[in-house]
Amino acid sequence: MRERAYKSYRKSREKARGSKPLDLAWRAVIFLMGLTLLGLGILFLVFPGPGWPILWIGLVVLATEFAWANRFLEPITRFQARVITVVSTRISRTLRKTILVTCALLVLCALYFYVRVWGFNSQGLFEIRSWVRAKTPWS
Repeated sequence: MRERAYKSYRKSREKARGSKPLDLAWRAVIFLMGLTLLGLGILFLVFPGPGWPILWIGLVVLATEFAWANRFLEPITRFQARVITVVSTRISRTLRKTILVTCALLVLCALYFYVRVWGFNSQGLFEIRSWVRAKTPWS
């Protein structure tokens, strides 16, 4: 499916290359879409949101027309391939299981101590909240 979509895109693009104004408009639209996505990605790095994936998508959009964007995208794509290889290996599966079990044990221990100190009521949540607010400089 991906190949079919890419062939369709390339076919439309080759038609647009035949006309100078249409080619310029095509490149301008791709440039504006890519810059918009890059801007959103940077915004989402600062604020909550999927910053890195949107930055990557913006670079992919720009790389369809501009060689400089493709040069930026190459090392990211190589790094992504290495991460996928590491994540899909058997060693990382056991490591993921170990991390999951460790986190589950930590959560269970925290719940045990919470219930032991405060019982089954919400008073402890308010005490923990006030303690955290006292420790943070922005509250």
